[in-house]
Amino acid sequence: MTGCKIKNIFRKTLITTLVFLCSVILAIPVLAGQGDGSGGGKNEFLALVSSNPLDGQKDVALPVKIKMTFSKNVVYMTVRDNNSKCFTMYSQNGKQVPIEVLMADDQIEFDKRRDIEVKPLQELKTGTRYTVKVAPQLESKSGVKLGKETTLSFTTEGVLATEENLPAFTSKDTVTKSTTGDSYEPKAPDSELARNEKPGKNPEQVAESKAKDSEKNATKLTGSITSSKEISNRGIIGIVAAIIIALALVYVIYRKNGKQ
Repeated sequence: MTGCKIKNIFRKTLITTLVFLCSVILAIPVLAGQGDGSGGGKNEFLALVSSNPLDGQKDVALPVKIKMTFSKNVVYMTVRDNNSKCFTMYSQNGKQVPIEVLMADDQIEFDKRRDIEVKPLQELKTGTRYTVKVAPQLESKSGVKLGKETTLSFTTEGVLATEENLPAFTSKDTVTKSTTGDSYEPKAPDSELARNEKPGKNPEQVAESKAKDSEKNATKLTGSITSSKEISNRGIIGIVAAIIIALALVYVIYRKNGKQ
C-alpha cells in the first residue's frame, strides 16, 4: 500500500509539474511579444534608420516621393493620426511646401509598419534644396517618442532658377551702383549646407560625407536591434533548456521510486 501511495504522489507531482511547465512555455511568446512588432519593447528608442533620398543627397530626380524608415512601428492605428501631423517640408528659401503623409495599414502590409512616405503636393523646382522635418512628438506603437526634431535634406537635379538666386531685398547701395553703371552681381543667401562646409571641401564632398554618416548610423541602429533579438532568443532557449532538464530530473526520480 505504501508503494502505491508513493507512486500516486509522484504521479500527481509529475502531472502538476508538467501543467506548470506547459503554462510557462505558452506564456513565453506572449511575454516576448510585448513590444510593437518591430523587434523591441518600450526600452528601445525610436529613430530614423534610413531614407530615400538620403540626407544630403544631390541631383535627386523629379518628381520625388520621400520614404522614411524608422526603428519601430509608427503606422499603428492608435498613433497614425498623431504621426501624420508630425511632418513638414520647406524649400531653401523657407517657404513651406504642402505635402501628403502616406502610411500603410500594418494589419494588411505588416512589412511596411516602420515606413512613412511624404509626397509633395506641388511641383518641386530644379536645383533647389528641400528639407523634411519630423517633429519630436512622432510616436511608436509601444509609446516611445522620437524625442527630438529630425531633418532630411536633399537637392533636386538641374539648375536653380534665376529668381531663386536673388536676395530678398535691394539696398540703397545696390540701386546707386546700378544707376551709375557699376557692375554688380547679386549673391544668393548662404545656404545651410554652405555654412556647414569645412574649408577645402566643395558642396558635393560635404553632401557625400553626410550621406555616408547617415548610412553608418542606420547600420549601427540595425545592428542594435538585431543584437536585442539575439539576446531575447537566447533567453527563450535557456528557459526551454531548463524546462527539459527539470522534466528529466522528475522522470528519473519517478522511475527510481517506482522501482522501490
